[in-house]
Amino acid sequence: MLLELLDALGTDVLGALELLVDHFEPAAHADELARAYRLRETILAKSMEPTRAFDEMMLYQLTKASSTAQFLERCAGLSPAEARSSTIMARKLKAMPLTEAAWLAGTLSSGQVRAITANVKKQFADRFRDDEAEMLAIVVPLDAKGTDLAMQKWVNVVQASLDDDPEKPLREDEFFHSAVGSRYVSNGNFGAVTGEIIDKAIELCEADNPRDKDTRSPAQRRGEALADVCGFYVDYQNRITADPDAPAPAVPKKRNWPQLIAVNTTDELQRRQGAQLING
Repeated sequence: MLLELLDALGTDVLGALELLVDHFEPAAHADELARAYRLRETILAKSMEPTRAFDEMMLYQLTKASSTAQFLERCAGLSPAEARSSTIMARKLKAMPLTEAAWLAGTLSSGQVRAITANVKKQFADRFRDDEAEMLAIVVPLDAKGTDLAMQKWVNVVQASLDDDPEKPLREDEFFHSAVGSRYVSNGNFGAVTGEIIDKAIELCEADNPRDKDTRSPAQRRGEALADVCGFYVDYQNRITADPDAPAPAVPKKRNWPQLIAVNTTDELQRRQGAQLING
């Protein structure tokens, strides 16, 4: 049927699609609905490159629209939000060739691509270009929600590792601390008062925890001291709602002991092989 339509319409593939859609009546069936929506998203993926070219050449002016988003809203019937997001996604994908290719190949879903482009802000575009292949290897097996969470972690790591702009004034008291696999990456900037408090806490904690024949580097000692300081707060934090009258200098009346839940098998217990934390 499709070949007959193409023969009749020549190269007008869109015309053939329109005729097919006129006869398309999907049933209330999971497989049929899933295929219908995937087809819609495949058409969207194939529309990104021409949308980008249309936008760059400002061809929307020929339709008396002031932007590509306005053109899509007026001529394609998109909502203002959808028209704007489609235009932005087409622009961003120009710097994400591997992501766009994976979408066209069906390796990535539309939801995943939307999660990727939504998280890669302008200031992170150059970094994502360097990390694109590695990030795709991580997110391809995930669903859209998992992709969004993975991209949020990537943003946190990038934000923590970005060099400070010498022309941009430093903001006081900001701290980034993000999980990267089984490790964490931290970066911070503090004002004079906050920085002095942190410095003194780490200094006191280092002096409080000496070791014989200590082979740790200064950075390792500071890292362990910071963990000890945070651990002390976790153990002795004061819940104001439970103890509103506790004097500030006093030890809180209610301790909030942390819980770490781990899982293992009886065989592992017998062999003393340890356990795995719930969060991995």
